[in-house]
Amino acid sequence: MITTSVALGLKRPLELAEDTTPTVPVVRHAIEALSLEADSLVCCVYPINPFVTAETIISGLEMLISADSADYVCPVVSYPYPPQRALLRDENGLLNFEKPEYTWVRSQDLTELYHDAGQWYWGRAQTWQLEKPMLMNTIGKVVPRWMAQDIDTQEDWEYAELLFEVLERRNLQKGPISPAR
Repeated sequence: MITTSVALGLKRPLELAEDTTPTVPVVRHAIEALSLEADSLVCCVYPINPFVTAETIISGLEMLISADSADYVCPVVSYPYPPQRALLRDENGLLNFEKPEYTWVRSQDLTELYHDAGQWYWGRAQTWQLEKPMLMNTIGKVVPRWMAQDIDTQEDWEYAELLFEVLERRNLQKGPISPAR
C-alpha cells in the first residue's frame, strides 16, 4: 500500500533556503520533519515544470519499486546534438572544438548522451537521508525532448511558451502526445 505525504507549507531553516542550496539536504529536512520511515518512497518535484506529467511521475515510481540497487529514478532526455562536438569561442570570436579528437567523427557515429530533465526525482527516504548524490546510481526514465524545458532565462521562458502553444494547438487537432518512450 502506498500512502502520500505532502510537504506543503513546511518551513525550511534559513541555511536551507538560499538560491544555491542543493536539493538533497532540503529533501532530507522534509523527510525528517515528516518523520518518514527509511523505506518510504519520496519524490521531489521541481516547481517550474510546464511539461511534467503524472504519467511520467507514476512510471518513475514503478521503476524505483522494481529496482533493487538504484538510489534514484529521474527523467532524462537525449541531447539534440552530440555534445562531444561542442565548440569553444575565444576572445577573438574564433571557434575551435572543445574536444579536437572528435573533429572528423560524424555526429551520427557518436554515443548518444543524456541529461536530467530537471523535473522530479524519486528515491527512498534512506537514500535522501544518507545524502547520496543525485544522478549517481540513478535510473533514467527517458522522455521526449519536448517534455524538458529548463527555465533560467527570459529566452527559456519564451521558448516554453511557444512550445506550450504548439502542443496545445496539436492537442486540439490530434489529441495529446504520449510521453511514453
